[in-house]
Amino acid sequence: MNDRYPRDLPPHSDLASLARRLIDTEFPDPLSFIRKDSPILSLGSCFANHISDVLNAKGFDAFSVAMEEAENSTFATRLLLSTDDDRIINQLTQRELITLAALQERMRTCECAIITIGVAHVLISEDGKYVPYHSKTFTERKEAKAIMTTPDVNAKNVISIIDRIRSLSPKAKVVLTVSPIPLIKSFRPGGSAFVEDCVSKSIMRVAATMVMSQSIPDVFYWPSFEIVRWLTAHSGPVFGSDVELGSRHVNADVIDVVADLFIEKFTAPT
Repeated sequence: MNDRYPRDLPPHSDLASLARRLIDTEFPDPLSFIRKDSPILSLGSCFANHISDVLNAKGFDAFSVAMEEAENSTFATRLLLSTDDDRIINQLTQRELITLAALQERMRTCECAIITIGVAHVLISEDGKYVPYHSKTFTERKEAKAIMTTPDVNAKNVISIIDRIRSLSPKAKVVLTVSPIPLIKSFRPGGSAFVEDCVSKSIMRVAATMVMSQSIPDVFYWPSFEIVRWLTAHSGPVFGSDVELGSRHVNADVIDVVADLFIEKFTAPT
């Protein structure tokens, strides 16, 4: 039977109940392939970092490589996993604690990789090369042009990312998700950040669907984007409860709902 959009949801519905309905529809049976000692690699934006923090707090072994949302494109993640230069990793992650050796060791040992894709906007140089948002070469960044990439090219990048991970850890399960964190700013002069965020996230969500349509073994889509950006329209506030983090960051209680359901569906009973 096809799932129907509920007609009788009252305002301020319970998010955990709404999310459970969504997840139980997508994952009728638990997959249970993550153990407490299973090495997890989490890639993407600060949202990926928050999910890793929750997993680690609950005793799991998650290694997070997070980028600022403006940097969190499939181009950046593809470069991150293919470079042999610590400086590139530091530039992309804005953290000197993540080294090439540590990243490659986790890639070799990981049993589950969580790939969080974020933005469709990227900077492209005059000769068509990807330029990191936090490029150390000011001239290179100044001369680069911001473009909105297509679902097709992003889907191809994600498949390349999966291939790269499995070149080092062939049996790694992969969980693909779309970051719910909004854009920092519009890349189009005079354009609304809200409108561009909608377009950007739509492109990334279509790209995820294109990847899933390939039926790659042991690749799963986790609907954290839908929980945060769609279900919370019926449940109440989702951003901005932590004043220090600001209005673009997902509230801790919402992250807990996403992480708890993830643990329930993907981890083995202890």
